[in-house]
Amino acid sequence: MKRLHFLLLSAAVIVSAVFCSCTGTAGPTIRTESVTFTLPVWPPEDMVPYPPLLYWDIQFCSGNLSGTCRVFVQDTADTSFSIKTEADIPCAVTAQPVTRIADSNQAFFSPAGCIYPAESTISWENGFPAAVCMQLYRSSETDAAETSVCLANFNWKKFCSTLAAKETAYGAEWNPWMLDKTAVCTAIAARSFGAALLTVKNYFSIKAEILTHRTDTGMQFIPRYIPLFKRQRETETILLRKGAANFYLYNMQQIAIITGTGSSNLTLEITSVPLYTQK
Repeated sequence: MKRLHFLLLSAAVIVSAVFCSCTGTAGPTIRTESVTFTLPVWPPEDMVPYPPLLYWDIQFCSGNLSGTCRVFVQDTADTSFSIKTEADIPCAVTAQPVTRIADSNQAFFSPAGCIYPAESTISWENGFPAAVCMQLYRSSETDAAETSVCLANFNWKKFCSTLAAKETAYGAEWNPWMLDKTAVCTAIAARSFGAALLTVKNYFSIKAEILTHRTDTGMQFIPRYIPLFKRQRETETILLRKGAANFYLYNMQQIAIITGTGSSNLTLEITSVPLYTQK
């Protein structure tokens, strides 16, 4: 894998059921297995308002097998789907919740995910590792077999457990989507990955009241990374990346774009324009 570039999935199947089967494209004849994955519960927390869920946008990649599907849920708990994966190699699965915000369908929240066979339960915490694995499959310039061997030899279970340990240690100051995904992918592809790449840099926290005072409301700012919202409420802080646009859902209807380098240097813009629209 010499360098990374982005490719598009070539197949998409839309299904509507609480239990659905997703299919995709395959290359040469390969040994496969059927695996059932379990989706997170929506809403993620009881008695906490979230936008209504319309469907899950599922993407998966496993060697020569890849595809997409939509899972329309009628029941918010214990929703499962099955896919056919290539046996003996990692299968990256991401589940993007598409919710109704204002008058549009939006893929605002960061996806949940998992990497099989390490896990078959899709979680918010493992969305980032799944996205990394999927990007490596899609962007490889070598043949699929060599890429599959490289990814099969990588210790994804340790990768996920390291992220989980950081989540426990850093609490409200942890968001894996603030990591440099390109640097992580490049290092894994070059077989030079080190845990130092799993350190979030250039971030700061502010008291939530700084933003609520600016908006003159008691509305909460919901982050794209779902697990962060609970910790954010507990500490009454908001995590931001320095010098970058930080997107938060505001009053269930609008997107707040926050930029700055510290609590005394902040810009807040509230927009009603959909930023992550899905049809």
